[in-house]
Amino acid sequence: MNMVMDISSRLQALINAISIRMICNKFGKSTQAFYKERKERGKKAVEETTIINLVREERLVNPRIGCKKLYKVLSVKFEKAGISIGINSFFRLLKNYGLLIEK
Repeated sequence: MNMVMDISSRLQALINAISIRMICNKFGKSTQAFYKERKERGKKAVEETTIINLVREERLVNPRIGCKKLYKVLSVKFEKAGISIGINSFFRLLKNYGLLIEK
């Protein structure tokens, strides 16, 4: 029974690999590019979550702190976490999550 499950899982992995390869070929991309992009998307999602968590923590202490000052305060923490984000991207991220302060 265990051997059947092993063969089944290997077959399923082969089917997944073939379909990814076929899709990549259809769109003129290599499978390497597909997996690289998937890895980068995952990394970006983790970075965004980290940034948003840091913003929320800082806003608990300073609820009315503006975007520019918040960026300066958190930039040291971003460096320590290995996150590279510019002020414009930071601003867009806060806007997307509804974390901008209204005047």
